[in-house]
Amino acid sequence: MKTRIRSILAVAVVAAAVLSGCGKCTGPAAAKGVRAAFRVAIVVPRSGSAASLEAAGKVRSLEATFGKASEGGMLSVFEPEYAAGEAARESWIAAVAALADDPGLKAVIVAPSPVGTAEAFRRIAEKRPGLLRLALASCEDPQAMQFASTLVVDADFVAQGYAAALAASRRSAVVFVETGRDPGSEARARMKAVMKATLADEGVPFVELDGAKARADRKPGVFAAFADAAVADAARRYGGRVGFFVPEQVSWIAFSEAARGTGAVMLGSQDPSLVALAAGLGLPPPAETMGAAAYAEASAKELEARFSPTGFLVCDEGAAAFLLERSVALAAIMVEKKSPADYVEAWNAAMPGPVSGGPLASHFIDPSIGVRARNHILVGLPLRGIGISIDRNREAPQQLYRFKP
Repeated sequence: MKTRIRSILAVAVVAAAVLSGCGKCTGPAAAKGVRAAFRVAIVVPRSGSAASLEAAGKVRSLEATFGKASEGGMLSVFEPEYAAGEAARESWIAAVAALADDPGLKAVIVAPSPVGTAEAFRRIAEKRPGLLRLALASCEDPQAMQFASTLVVDADFVAQGYAAALAASRRSAVVFVETGRDPGSEARARMKAVMKATLADEGVPFVELDGAKARADRKPGVFAAFADAAVADAARRYGGRVGFFVPEQVSWIAFSEAARGTGAVMLGSQDPSLVALAAGLGLPPPAETMGAAAYAEASAKELEARFSPTGFLVCDEGAAAFLLERSVALAAIMVEKKSPADYVEAWNAAMPGPVSGGPLASHFIDPSIGVRARNHILVGLPLRGIGISIDRNREAPQQLYRFKP
């Protein structure tokens, strides 16, 4: 099983495992007339969010590996518009659910998975129970997603919170800024609780700051002024060595500007990622030949040049973009060989853990009942420290995965 997964996920042979009648074809060969035995649909909600834009960019590179369906390859890509409001959401749900009518599709992957994905998957399951449904970077209630999906794959928010807390363990305080973007999600709440508990053990004050009103005000300079005041207040209270955890690209850059020269550090996870921050930093869009890793590297250098000596803890890619390639390959395995008995084992066999530099997966655990979800896995996203050290030898204690906020 492990050998099979590794061979399929190797870029040089991944398409060969999913193309009919071709034992030695690579992904690009799919565009030269070799037809895929089946198709996988990737749905990227067109919302304008950094996560959606990143995922859409990642899909372009995946089409080169797995082949476009229009050219005989494996991937069919859909980008239905997703907007706030009941009518707009229903339109998006209906568009995704309609994929069940395509008999050539064997799997549907939504990345990222906004509110409404569970309902869309429920409708698909009613019409075609055998159509695989994978939700990446979900924003919905975990139990609802587990019930409606074949597999849910999320970033490991426990590991992110723990790593951020360890990186800030020598800070004078950590300020967790809420900006009104996804503040009520269970993942955000549990990550915050993990950070708070870990920092308490380290004797570091944890301060929550509500910036949602300032972020919602579209007048020029309002949020920048809020960030300036917040950084100045934290410096008065705790000194200059403060850590700021700020989700979302615009807010993150505003706090980076405000904290420049104060000795502060910016703590983060996949939102915003280095790829997402690049646009906010004014970097030109990546060339078609420039991969996400190279673009993230350019963003990291720009951050360091602009804000040094401020330190940063951040991921290269957002969760949805990072998880896409592995999930497409895993979907291909599931179509060919049926679902594995253990999704965590399947993922970790394909992408080994921290020793070899790959992300380590674990089961999602419902903290209210302490039960592992068979079809919901958490995958560690590799964090990058810029002017800040990361302890890569300490994994999050297992009890934190059962920690209830």
